Amino acid sequence: MKTALSEEKVKVFNIVRDYFIKRRIGYLKVPTGWGKTFLTLFLINYYYNEGKKLLFLVSRNNPLLKQTERKISNLNFNFKNKMTISSDYEHTFELLSKLLQTNEGSIIFASLQSLLSKEEYFTSVTKNIEFVFIDEVHNFIQNKGNEFIDSLNKNAKILGLTATPYQGVLGNLKVVSEISQDMREIFSKSLPQCIVEGQLAEIKYTIINTRSSIFELYSLKEDFSAIKKNDLYMDISSYEKALMAFQRSLMIKQVFEKYISPQESKTLIFCSPVHKVAIDDYSKKEVAIHAKITSAVLNNEMNEYSLNNVVFDNYNEKGELKDVGYISSDLSKDEKEDLLKAFKNLTTPPYTLCTVGMLIEGYDFPELDNLILLRPTKSIRLYEQQIGRVLRVPQINPQKIAKIIEIRDDYYSLIDEFGDIVFNEGYIDNITQLDPYVRLESIILEEDLDIGQISDKIFISELTFNSSKKVFEETSRTIPFLKMRIEYTNRLLRIIDEVKEGELNKQRYQMFKFTSKYNISTSKDIELIKQLLLKIDLFSQIAEKDTSLSKNCRKSKLSLLNDLKNFIVLKVLTQIKYNDDLSTQEKEGMIEELDLKSDSTDIDKLRKKVLVQCCGKTVVAIKASLNRIRKFSNRKKIFGQDTKPLLHKETKRTKLLTELFCAYCFIKDDAAIARNIEILEARGLLRSMVM
Repeated sequence: MKTALSEEKVKVFNIVRDYFIKRRIGYLKVPTGWGKTFLTLFLINYYYNEGKKLLFLVSRNNPLLKQTERKISNLNFNFKNKMTISSDYEHTFELLSKLLQTNEGSIIFASLQSLLSKEEYFTSVTKNIEFVFIDEVHNFIQNKGNEFIDSLNKNAKILGLTATPYQGVLGNLKVVSEISQDMREIFSKSLPQCIVEGQLAEIKYTIINTRSSIFELYSLKEDFSAIKKNDLYMDISSYEKALMAFQRSLMIKQVFEKYISPQESKTLIFCSPVHKVAIDDYSKKEVAIHAKITSAVLNNEMNEYSLNNVVFDNYNEKGELKDVGYISSDLSKDEKEDLLKAFKNLTTPPYTLCTVGMLIEGYDFPELDNLILLRPTKSIRLYEQQIGRVLRVPQINPQKIAKIIEIRDDYYSLIDEFGDIVFNEGYIDNITQLDPYVRLESIILEEDLDIGQISDKIFISELTFNSSKKVFEETSRTIPFLKMRIEYTNRLLRIIDEVKEGELNKQRYQMFKFTSKYNISTSKDIELIKQLLLKIDLFSQIAEKDTSLSKNCRKSKLSLLNDLKNFIVLKVLTQIKYNDDLSTQEKEGMIEELDLKSDSTDIDKLRKKVLVQCCGKTVVAIKASLNRIRKFSNRKKIFGQDTKPLLHKETKRTKLLTELFCAYCFIKDDAAIARNIEILEARGLLRSMVM
C-alpha cells in the first residue's frame, strides 16, 4: 500500500477490507474534508489489482467525477482499464462491454443519471459489476438510487460514502439504512472530533442577530405549512419587501468589510432562493436573483434599491472579472469554468463568490477562508455540506481558522404567530431547526466530547445590530445554548396556558421531546433551569385557579406541567452525575441550587425518586416496558388501535411516551436499557419520537 495514507486511514482501510469479507453492503460516515474520496481511491486500487470489476458512482455531480479523476492522476494509480460515463465525457457501449468482460481489473466512473438514461448501459453494469463505491450515498435514499441498488446482481458488494447519512428535516428524516435492510455503518467520525484532532480547521463562528421577524422577508403568514418544506423562499414581490432585502444586503456588506479582508482571502456566500420579483417596471425573471443582488451590493453597484438600472454581470467594462461574482445555472459552461478557475487563484478576482444552490457537494477548495450563510435552512444535511466547504485544511496553511458568518432572524415570532398549531407533528422541529444556534449545537454536541475541548476550537460570537448607532455590538457565546432553548420553552408554555379544552396529548409529547435536548454544563445553566421551573410552577398555579378550563383540561394541564418539571429535573440530575468536569463540591452546589435536599453521593437515589414522581415507574418497571415494546416493534400495534397486546386497558399512549423519554436518562446506568433502546432505534420505532 502507498504510504500516502495516514495511520488512521490505514486502520479504516483494513476495517473496510475485513468487513467485506463477510458482508455485502455498508457505509462510511465521515465529515466533508476528512478525505473519504482519497481513501476510496486506495480501496479501488486494491480491488482493481485483485482483478475486480468496479464502479464509482455519484448521484448527479459531474464536477465530482472530474475532481476524482484529478486525484487519481495525482496519486499516479495505473488504471489502464477505465472509463467515465457522464454527459461531460465521450464513451461507447463497446468500451463498456470490453471492460466488463476483461479478465483483469476494471473501473468505471459514472453518474447515476447517465446510467439510468441508457438502458443497455444500466443492464450491462448491474449484471456484471462486482463492487460499487457510491459517493454521497445519502442522495440514493428512497429514489432511483434504491432502484439501481436493488437491480445489482446479488453478489455485488456496495460501499456507501457520506458526511450526512440522512435526508430531510427533523421529524421527517430518511436515513441511509433505509437503502437496504443489510446496510450497516462500518466506520464513523464526527465533525467536532475532526476539529478537535486538527483534521479540520478551527472555527470562528459569528451569528448576526437582526432582531427582525422572519415574516418580514419570507412568505409564511399566509401558509403555515410552508415551514415544513425543505426550503424557505425569500419574498420580494413588493417594493417594501425588496427594500428590506436590499437593506439586509447593506448590513451584510458592513459586517463583510469589518470582519473579512475582502481582497486578502476568498469568501463563499450562500444566498436565498426567491419566489418572485415584482418591483417597479422590472419584470425579467432572474435566476439566483438574491445572489446577483448581493454581489452587486458588495461591488458598490447598488447604493439604493432599484433593479431597473442594474445590469448583472461578472465582468467589468474592461472584460475583467469583478472582485465579487455570482455563479448560477443560467451562466454559460465556459463562464462557470472561468469563474471557478479564477476563484481558486488566491491572487486574482473574484475574491468573493455568491451562489444559491451550487458548490454545495463535492466542491474542493481547501484555501477557502470565509463562508457567509444568508439562506435559512432546516436541513442539517444541507447545513453540514455548506459549512464543510470552508473546513478543509490547506497544506500551505495548516493553522487556518475558518470564518463562518450566519444571519439570524427572530424565529421566536413563528411560535407566537402559529399558536397551538406548533404542537402538530413536525412544526416545533421545523421552526427551531431554522435557528443557527440549534443547528450549530446539534453539530457540536453530536458526540459525547468534552465541551471545554470543543470550545477551545470553536469560537462563537453574536453581532446585534443597533439601528440607532448603525453599528454592531459583539458578544461572545458559549456552548451549550441553553438560554436560547429555554426561551423557546417559555413561548411554548404561554401557548399551553391559553388552551381551554382537551387532554393536551400532543402538547405533552412535543414539550418532552423539545426539553429532552437540554444540555447543562455550569452553575449558570442551573440558574436558568431554576427560573424555568419557577415559571412552570406559576403556570400550574394559574391553571389550578382558572375557572374557564374544563375539568378534563385542568387535570391534563396540571399533570403535564408537573411531569414536565420532574422530567427536566431528571434530565439535569443525569447530566450532573455524568459530567466528569465537575467536582463533587460543584455537583453538590448545583443540586442545592435546585432546592433538592441531597448531596452528590445520593444522586442516584434522588434520580430514582424523581423518576417515580415523573412517570410513576421504577427503573425496573421502565426496563420491563422496554422489553414489552421490543416484542411489538410494529408501530401500529403499539400506538395504533391494536394496543391490547402491549398495554392494559387504562394505560394511555402519552404515559408510555413519558416512560420512554425517562428511559433515555438511564442509558448509562443500565446496559439492558441501553441495548433495548438501541434495538428499537435500529428498527425505526423511536427515531422520530424521542431525542
